Amino acid sequence: MLLWHGAGVDATTWDALIPHLRSFRVVCQDLPGDGRSPLPHLTVSDVIADGEVVVEDLGLGDPVLAFSMGGWAALHFAASHPCRALVCLDGPTNLDYREMGLRADHPGFVPDPPDPRADFASLRCPATVVLCKGPSPEEAEWMVPFRTGLADYLTRTLPQIRVEWLATGHMLILSQPATTADLINRFAGEARG
Repeated sequence: MLLWHGAGVDATTWDALIPHLRSFRVVCQDLPGDGRSPLPHLTVSDVIADGEVVVEDLGLGDPVLAFSMGGWAALHFAASHPCRALVCLDGPTNLDYREMGLRADHPGFVPDPPDPRADFASLRCPATVVLCKGPSPEEAEWMVPFRTGLADYLTRTLPQIRVEWLATGHMLILSQPATTADLINRFAGEARG
């Protein structure tokens, strides 16, 4: 299982989740520009190139991908490379990267965002999209509408892609590691057959 972290953090973000993923060989990768990566900026092209090297060098075969904000890139990777399964953990959260309003100085900004509609349509592996609706009604008021367009699009256009909502904040791998791992284990287990 190849884990890509979210914006502004590094591979250690997955530390609380890893003990719950017992049935997988887990590889956590620092995305370009984060953690111990020597590259200064995050681009989707760099993430894909790094991912290709990691998969090849470690002999991961067709990996199961699970991720957070690295989801835009991991979705693109899974759409263009053989993967066993794809688990999107609150990323992407909508169909248009620009709607996120990230400026060039934000750690999550990428100059080359992929098109999630094309990438979802190109997937050849089982996929699930986990969307966070906030831990409280107040947070749900702004989190759910931002993610509803993606959920509705997938349900209407690509019903084979499972969509699940969790009552937690965006950093579900930190706030609910066991629940998140259970969801990943269940889905990836089904994908294994």
